[in-house]
Amino acid sequence: MADSKLSALGTVTTLAGANKIYAAVGGVSKGITMTSMRADTEILTNKTLTSPKIGTAIVDTNGNEIIKTPATGSAVNEVTVTNAATGTGPTIAASGGDTDVDLNISAKGEGRLNLTGHEVKIDHIATANEDIALEIDMNSDTFAQAIALDIAYNAGTLAAGEEDISTLTTIDESNTTGGEIIAQEVLTTDEGVANVIALRAGAVVDPIEQLSGTFADPDSILVKAVDELSNLTTPSTPVNIFVADDDTMTIGDAAKFFEIEFILDTGSSGSGIAPTFEYSTGVGTWQVFGPTDGTNAMRNTGAIAWDAADVVSPAWVVGTGSEFLIRITRTRNTLATTPIADIVQKAAITEFGWNKTGDITTNTISAGVTVNDTTDTTKKALFDVSAIATATTRTITMPNSNVDLTHLALAFTRQTITYASGTTTAVWTAGYKGIMTFGAGNITTFAFTNPAISGVNISLEVKQDSVGGRIITTWDADILWVNNVIPTLTTTANATDFFSFYWNGTNYLGSVGKGFLTA
Repeated sequence: MADSKLSALGTVTTLAGANKIYAAVGGVSKGITMTSMRADTEILTNKTLTSPKIGTAIVDTNGNEIIKTPATGSAVNEVTVTNAATGTGPTIAASGGDTDVDLNISAKGEGRLNLTGHEVKIDHIATANEDIALEIDMNSDTFAQAIALDIAYNAGTLAAGEEDISTLTTIDESNTTGGEIIAQEVLTTDEGVANVIALRAGAVVDPIEQLSGTFADPDSILVKAVDELSNLTTPSTPVNIFVADDDTMTIGDAAKFFEIEFILDTGSSGSGIAPTFEYSTGVGTWQVFGPTDGTNAMRNTGAIAWDAADVVSPAWVVGTGSEFLIRITRTRNTLATTPIADIVQKAAITEFGWNKTGDITTNTISAGVTVNDTTDTTKKALFDVSAIATATTRTITMPNSNVDLTHLALAFTRQTITYASGTTTAVWTAGYKGIMTFGAGNITTFAFTNPAISGVNISLEVKQDSVGGRIITTWDADILWVNNVIPTLTTTANATDFFSFYWNGTNYLGSVGKGFLTA
């Protein structure tokens, strides 16, 4: 060996295939390990490599590439891989000299980025206004039928009383003091000619189902058979729930309910409590069913909801305590953190919706409603309620037969006007047809309360009682009679005089047909 540093040690000897250089120093052979000088493969066991330099790749035992490591000049950012103890997962993280470092993962060509596992979860806490947890930035370019998000969902063996959810949004607004939360919003520009549709439902798909109601306290809440109603309906004493495997929670009410709201102080860890849900089918008997669990197995604040159709086979009936009961059972063996609840409430609901055949079930439609001909949209009928008085409800009752509006034949409910010997008042905002039957005496003044709109026709029947001889001394001052002659009443017992009025917004133009007698 010609190296002067080794020569200084004395006689230097190398052995072919060995991993040491032997040097004789003072007659004593010294072995110096020189692994880096070997040309053949070396297996390293329990060796610590501090910042080793990898040329171009890490290869397997066959020499095939596992990880390629191309160099970047003046690189300051990198990937840090951290292992983990029991109960937590290892981490692959971006790190480096920059304050904010992206982590880029790319497939090659038309290859896919495949993520597999029990769940794919994104945990994100906003650090600024308009922060985004998940962003899909797609350009369809010159291609048609481009899809930004495709969910291919297989319902498997879903059965009656069970529900699957393709996309679930659970919103916790328990700490809000105002504002709006929009679960899905679609915005568009208006410079092109494409028609933008926010929601499209295909054949045999019900577009909308609404569960309308409000949350209120249930009649009972049992946590492992312990009454926790007062603690879980007043946000003062949080309650530990589902502490151990097979722990139960039972919510009951005298009336049926279809949602349960859980405000959690602490959510369950891991994959949650793995709950099963049951409803009462009698005293001590239960039926398993599958509601929508917006709490994600008690991992977050949310609501649990189901439809009336989910609890019919067998029927949901009262159980213990003469209450409709829902029982939730934990089936997860081990949890590092168990849930703690602040508030639990229930909601009775009314179902509204728009079904697959186009039928709409709703409560109130505001403003006017226009109905178009299905083949010619220029043919329209407008249902306008703007003329109805404030805080007034008008009811249209359809008869048990076809209603033919060809000749605009309409029928109106006749109101009964209460007789008073002093002043009797007809309130025409309550209806434009009325009947007043005398009591035991005359009427000093017959007053009118004006209709809400002008241009209406009013009819009034004035009927004598069984005695007869009753008169009206003074009529409403806004009435203008034919030829300015105030009519006298027919005073025969049980006789009826029929008055017609037209209200022009200022006066009632009145006339009378007299002497209609009961046979």
